[in-house]
Amino acid sequence: MVPVPVPLEEAEVRLRRALVLLALFVLGCAVVAAGAALGLGAVWQDVHEWVFSRVTGDQLGG
Repeated sequence: MVPVPVPLEEAEVRLRRALVLLALFVLGCAVVAAGAALGLGAVWQDVHEWVFSRVTGDQLGG
């Protein structure tokens, strides 16, 4: 006996589409958050080096 594909009802199609869009939104947010974290980390490292050089008295910054 061969299973016959049954068409999805309209509500199931809308639910599946909504879940796919939600998953893409969450994935996009995660990518943006990771990029922002990397950018802020790089800026923080530069600021920390600059401030640390001023606090320790090394005015050359490196």
